[in-house]
Amino acid sequence: MSLIAGFQTLPVEILNLIIEHTDFSSHFPLAQTCKALYSQMTSLLEQHQTAHRKYGTASDLLPSTVPNVLDIVFRCKDPSRSIEIWHMRYVEFFGTRGQWDDWHPWEVDPVTGLNASTAPETESGPYASESELSENENTEVSVLSPDVRRWKRRVEYYIEEARKRRIIPESTLEYARTSTLSGSDAVLKVILVSALPYLKVLKYVNADSSSSPNIVSFCRSIESALDFGVWPPGLLSLQKLAVGVSLSNRTSSIGTSVLVRLLQLPNLDEIYLRGMRIDREDLKFDDSLDSDDEDNLFWHLSDLDESERAREKARILRSRLSLPVHSSSIKHIVLDELMDYDGTGDFMIALLKTPKNLESITICSCEEPLAKTDEMIRVLSQHQPASLQKILLYLEDDYIGGGHAPVYLLSDLKGCNNLKVLNVKWRDIISDRRSSAISSKDLLNAEKFVSHFVNAFPPSMSVLVIYEDCLYCGETVGRQIHECQSLSDALVALIESKQYPCLEAIYLAIDRVERSMLDPDLVPETHFQRTIDAGQRHGIHIIHAPTSTERPASHNSYFVTMPNIHEIKSTPGYDPNWVFDHSTGRIKSNQPCHGCGWCDKCRGD
Repeated sequence: MSLIAGFQTLPVEILNLIIEHTDFSSHFPLAQTCKALYSQMTSLLEQHQTAHRKYGTASDLLPSTVPNVLDIVFRCKDPSRSIEIWHMRYVEFFGTRGQWDDWHPWEVDPVTGLNASTAPETESGPYASESELSENENTEVSVLSPDVRRWKRRVEYYIEEARKRRIIPESTLEYARTSTLSGSDAVLKVILVSALPYLKVLKYVNADSSSSPNIVSFCRSIESALDFGVWPPGLLSLQKLAVGVSLSNRTSSIGTSVLVRLLQLPNLDEIYLRGMRIDREDLKFDDSLDSDDEDNLFWHLSDLDESERAREKARILRSRLSLPVHSSSIKHIVLDELMDYDGTGDFMIALLKTPKNLESITICSCEEPLAKTDEMIRVLSQHQPASLQKILLYLEDDYIGGGHAPVYLLSDLKGCNNLKVLNVKWRDIISDRRSSAISSKDLLNAEKFVSHFVNAFPPSMSVLVIYEDCLYCGETVGRQIHECQSLSDALVALIESKQYPCLEAIYLAIDRVERSMLDPDLVPETHFQRTIDAGQRHGIHIIHAPTSTERPASHNSYFVTMPNIHEIKSTPGYDPNWVFDHSTGRIKSNQPCHGCGWCDKCRGD
């Protein structure tokens, strides 16, 4: 109370000095201290509200947003003392405007992607026509329209500021100027992202085929930062990055070299990448983004002799296109719709060694099984044993000689001594049991199976998901009932073993069960009631939800949430009710489908 009373007796000038030297993040708590400070900070808090409303989420849906924000950032003498810039923390890009005909507001549609808005843009911009900006170089600026002259001056200003701040190198200035004056906004977006000192979240939305050039330009900016040896403010502050966020039925195709570049961001904490394609040729790590990349990478080596130049080029390539062990700050990796066409597993094994302290890895693969998953788990146990808390793998099946091959042996998880969340396929548990030198006759022996299952997981386990896409199809009635009983026996024994003191929830995510051969009184669901009862006795949630996203509120933070339309802030009011099913690794709709062509209902999943 004495401290508050002291504030109230201070002169206004002293209060203003206190406010002036307080970090922006502390303005609201400071205003709550006492009435004197609150009354003195009312106008300042209103500025915060206005800035957050206007700049809290920046996107390229309006063509004027990027240049207008650049004006604010570059014309502020001290960006660290600007309330407007302090609120510029979240950026979303939907595509690239490649020519002047594209410089119109965009509307987003889940089927057709980006479309020209019928409503005029609320903020006018000095955008020149393609014909005006393609005038002969000898044409005097004075004969061009006022808007063209103004826009050319703005472009020159942005590029010069980017050069002075070491956002783009000297060698690319002419390309940046030419492409921007030709109608491309890709360079301006890179400059914007690099210049924002408080940027935390960046999302590249896969809205249509024009989305990919954005990430190419962004990767170039990382290369430029490595060349300079100085990270621009935005790349230094960036913590969360999402590439290929699904907003249409178009699938991305992203090379592994993109992920290698992104992992070199100095403070990146979380990355979501959709549509990465692992091809055999990618494993050389010497591919280029385009034909100009060599000049961009090695322009500063021209003064060296041939042998020194060759050695320096090799050193630069190794430093940029490799995955050194424990070199990345990344803590959370989500690879959605991963396509492994190489089939060696080498890239994924190298990737999992790269983080210093990886906390979660989520992989949804498609089209091809993921190779060497057993070695991947062993790598995680060896290189991320203390930090790793979550493993969620939604993988394509692999069949060897007509039989199911387990993704990995459960015993390989023992090294992950802090693991809390895990999903495992029922057939993998069975196959894992079979691999333990037990004959098939003994496979369903309740006592041996239960003993194997109860000791399979690290004691730190908190949430366990057991899933199966199509359980017991083609089996006899007796076999189906026996396997249900075996699973129920194992779960009850696990719950009552007291070997898992941290266990809070078990999800039984079984999508489809073939019932044509079953007596209605013997459907598999009836066998899980004993498991539910055992969970209730021990305070453990048992959720048997074949296609449900049900989860206790306390577990919301445990499961990955795939970025989708719900997390795209630039499209307010657009709500198709898509949700991520944490048990299957798929985004689905709870509403009747109207023919979007790509959701689970349309695909028959």
